[in-house]
Amino acid sequence: MHFNPCPKIKLLIISLLLINLNSFAQKPTFESKGILYLHDADFNTFSYSIDQIEKETNNQDKIGAFKFPLSFEETAKNSEKVVANSLIHSFKAMTVSSNNRLCYVGESQGSFKKEQLGKTVRIKELAEGSFVSVVDVSNLQNLKADYRFQVGANPHVLALNKTNEYLAVGTEGYNQEIQLFELDGTGKPIRLLPKPSLMNNGTISDLVWHPTEDYIAYINSLTREVGLLKVIREVATRKIIRIEIFGNPVQMDGQPVTGLFSKDGAFFYVLDRKNTPAQTSLYDKGQVFTIKLNLEDGLKHAFISKVEVDINPVGMILHPNGKNILVNNIAKSFEYPVNDRNTGKASLSMININQDGSLQNKGTYLIEGIMPLGITFDKYGKNLAMSCYQFMNYGKATGGIEFFKFNAGDNPSIEKQNQRISTNKGIHNLKPIEEF
Repeated sequence: MHFNPCPKIKLLIISLLLINLNSFAQKPTFESKGILYLHDADFNTFSYSIDQIEKETNNQDKIGAFKFPLSFEETAKNSEKVVANSLIHSFKAMTVSSNNRLCYVGESQGSFKKEQLGKTVRIKELAEGSFVSVVDVSNLQNLKADYRFQVGANPHVLALNKTNEYLAVGTEGYNQEIQLFELDGTGKPIRLLPKPSLMNNGTISDLVWHPTEDYIAYINSLTREVGLLKVIREVATRKIIRIEIFGNPVQMDGQPVTGLFSKDGAFFYVLDRKNTPAQTSLYDKGQVFTIKLNLEDGLKHAFISKVEVDINPVGMILHPNGKNILVNNIAKSFEYPVNDRNTGKASLSMININQDGSLQNKGTYLIEGIMPLGITFDKYGKNLAMSCYQFMNYGKATGGIEFFKFNAGDNPSIEKQNQRISTNKGIHNLKPIEEF
């Protein structure tokens, strides 16, 4: 029997097909040459919650890249290289040179020992990480893992200066809490400057270069201190001679994890997590503090503002306009067992910065997915990319990169884009790559 639909039905079928094809053809909008990501193969979905890991067979940690504008075919065969990394302390475990040619990746926790393979182990039973890997990212379609060099135990943060001459590394290593490497023209370390004298031992969770690069802010998460290091240079060559403690550190009450400078360097914003992700019985909201810096003698820094954000914040970024901050919160998205306590949702907190450095929380945007550990704006801040360690879908466990439109200003807003990039679960850190 032959079916010959009437013209109106034909038109309806064609319209539906065009709508479907148009929806399928839409690409995420992100104004950048490409984006780098890290993938941790060892962690299971709820490792943070239950403090246990079981290495999955044949899985290896990797760095990967996607090139923009996205091509449907190319995303299925994007470049990836094996590079040791860990989602623990991952917010600043990757930094890229200002010419977008080299990427430094910290091994912020060691891999499984041979006798641990196939077994369930506690996170603290893992070996210590002790290396930084250097990857050539000049060709995003063919990444090249070049070499690695040894640093202190479990590097939490890597921070390059703007001229790519110095790499600051914050670690857990005793008397290696802060290591400043001088780099040659190819990016290789040629000299290690000594740790600042009079510095307390502990765990450095963040290092941030001041816009002038005359100072480096540090956060010691063990002693709960936020302090400044002064950069001492030779007058003639401008090479750094040493770094030294500048003034008195600021004492925090909670769990400071990361910070960033205002565009003019007058203020330092500190994210206080209140408790660690493993403390799932504690649901205190995190906070962002504004510290007014005294760069004359460093003796009297002042708290001038604070705002609450959601539960379990893990990182924050400054919008290119210098007036908005976004905080990514993993909230209760990672809890085990999956029950009414587990939302499967995380969030983004939107914060406005006033001229005097004071802060206003302008709202919370709920997102689907477990542990959004990486967030980044594109070049002009019109779009936002966010990694999700895993989505709460049934069947094969997948993670990926979500994209959002971001409207900056006094009343910021976020709008989810229609398409995402799907990856294996375990993705956790993102870095945009601009044109050379």
